[in-house]
Amino acid sequence: MDWRWLAICCSLPPSLMMVAMCFMPETPRFLLSKGKRREAEEALRFLRGPDAPIEWECARIEDACNEQGSTFHLSDLKDPGIFKPLLISILLMVFQQMTGINAIMFYAENIFEQAHFKDSDLASVIVALIQVIFTGIAALIMDRAGRKALLIISGILIFQIPHQEKERLNRRRKRFTFHIMWRQDIF
Repeated sequence: MDWRWLAICCSLPPSLMMVAMCFMPETPRFLLSKGKRREAEEALRFLRGPDAPIEWECARIEDACNEQGSTFHLSDLKDPGIFKPLLISILLMVFQQMTGINAIMFYAENIFEQAHFKDSDLASVIVALIQVIFTGIAALIMDRAGRKALLIISGILIFQIPHQEKERLNRRRKRFTFHIMWRQDIF
């Protein structure tokens, strides 16, 4: 299959979702925060069905909106309950980018072609399938082992493995340089 057809096929679900979202009502919480109770009840009726206890749920949402407040200010970022999770999320994204896995996944087919694989397309699909499988396994392990412990271990490995690889390459380069110098002395 040509990449253009693959791109068209992959663009169909998001396009259909975008068209379908035009028919979705605003959320009841948003409507209540704007003081539109009747429209919020209609949205709840659309989402829950005609037999659902809409008035009770609408009152609960309204109480939660009043209790929590609906506006956000930059000064809210000073709150450790918001600042720490935001900082951790940003750092995790930075660490993921630093590992280079996105570049490897994007250029996997080219990498396999340059490594002289017979079927680089299939190899790329296998790599992506393995990534999906281990993401599922990781999701199961996270709940049992604890997110904090796994985060610390992966953070250490992110910085330790490249350092070890650099040392290994330096040792290999020194051996190769010595081998070339030794050959030149023979001749």
